[in-house]
Amino acid sequence: MSKHRLAEGAKSWHQNHNFTIRARQNQLLQDYCRRALWQKAVAVLDDSHGSGVPADLATYSLALDACFRGHQSELASSLLAELRQKNFRPDVVVYNSSISACSKAQLWEKAVGLFSELRNSGLQPNVITHNALMGACEKATQWSRALCIYDELPMRRLQPSVRTYAALMSALTKGQLWMRVVTVLDDMRAGSSPPDLIAYNAAITATEKGSAWGLALHLHSEMLGSSVEPDVVTYSGLMRAHEKGHRWDQALALLDRMRGSGISADTIAMNTCISACASGSQWGHAQRLLDEMERRGTCIKPDAISYTGVMDACARSERWEGVLRLMEDMQRRGIAHDGMAYYTAITAFLAARQRPRALGLMRQIQHRELDPD
Repeated sequence: MSKHRLAEGAKSWHQNHNFTIRARQNQLLQDYCRRALWQKAVAVLDDSHGSGVPADLATYSLALDACFRGHQSELASSLLAELRQKNFRPDVVVYNSSISACSKAQLWEKAVGLFSELRNSGLQPNVITHNALMGACEKATQWSRALCIYDELPMRRLQPSVRTYAALMSALTKGQLWMRVVTVLDDMRAGSSPPDLIAYNAAITATEKGSAWGLALHLHSEMLGSSVEPDVVTYSGLMRAHEKGHRWDQALALLDRMRGSGISADTIAMNTCISACASGSQWGHAQRLLDEMERRGTCIKPDAISYTGVMDACARSERWEGVLRLMEDMQRRGIAHDGMAYYTAITAFLAARQRPRALGLMRQIQHRELDPD
């Protein structure tokens, strides 16, 4: 065998060996990144320097993610500087990954800084970059910044994706810009991304929170006309809309329709329906829903909101004895009385001229240092 063929074989073996070691390193880093174990991620990176298999761009990118997710932004910045010293030029993928990690760690200011750094380095951010930055701003309730980022897309000739619209609608909802959320649906229709389930749910939730319950119901009709099947989130939003419209019977009808379509109600949906019944002083229906939750046990577990909703229904129906029984049931089941439960019970007792019971609960609030508001 010639020396040339031996050299080629050794080179191939060495390359395969390096590839195997680097793949193991990156697999470890992916696991540490998911769990935000930044110390272990940095240790793997440090070990690579002395292993004879130097870290590549992907290895650094994963280590950066772990640091940002672990809220170690200064260490991540030093790793970026180390990348440049090794003549590795961070590309858009590295920046996108780092901005996404900042979003998950709710480090929106650091995400904005990375975005500026990306542009200053001469790289062109893509729609994924903008989505990641909008997600970071949305989590920090920086809705105005999210809107500015969205408005930049046409200027950069970038086409928004479904994820872009979802991040924008979530940010606008947190900013209480209910009607602006609805206009995003118009933007989706005009673009190449027709509204999907997530978009419709976001718009229904926004209009419901903005007390535009009629518009929420209209969006549901439009959704069905577009062959988009509703889920439990859709139905919960619609039930809240019916609650605000004092249409408790329609909320109950929606619950039946949801079950008829094979969608199981969760605790949030049941609590919403209970609240709708309470708004119509329908304590009997509210109590039956609570009884159902208690029977189903592990499937739908009632919480303090469930009990407080039924207490509200009893209070509106001037059934203070029912309120008292529910307070006792909560205690027996190990469900802590929160401020709203105390407020509802005290209001019911005072309305029924049960002053000693109301004063007793007030003393409990003072003892537990709860805020009844």
